[in-house]
This record gives sequence, structure tokens and C-alpha cells, in this order.
Amino acid sequence: MAFQKLVNMNSDQKNGLEMILREISDNGGKASMMELINDAIAIFINLYADAAVEKYSPLYKTLGSDEE
Repeated sequence: MAFQKLVNMNSDQKNGLEMILREISDNGGKASMMELINDAIAIFINLYADAAVEKYSPLYKTLGSDEE
């Protein structure tokens, strides 16, 4: 099942993705902006989930400040 969600990007993020798309095209490949975004989400979930929980959870922030 696919979900649609509006993704807000700043101009640097958009330019970075367009640069990647150009390089892929220059190397004879083909990808869409959505494919790159989906790959980025998968990488984030697989590699940075714990860091995101720590960064955005008040409990972790509270516990972290006690350890300092």
C-alpha cells in the first residue's frame, strides 16, 4: 500500500537532488525525484531510526541532561 504525503524541501535540498539526478543521467541511468526520496527515507529508517528517537524524544533529552 502506498501513501502520498507532501514533502517540503528547501532549495538546497531540491538542488542537491537535482544534481544527483543529473549525475545519474550523465552516467546513462534513469531515476525520478520520488525514487531518490524513497531511497533516502529507507536509508534514514534503516540507519538513523535510533538517532531520530533520541533527538526528538523529550525523555531522552531529559535523561541525557542528567548524565552531563
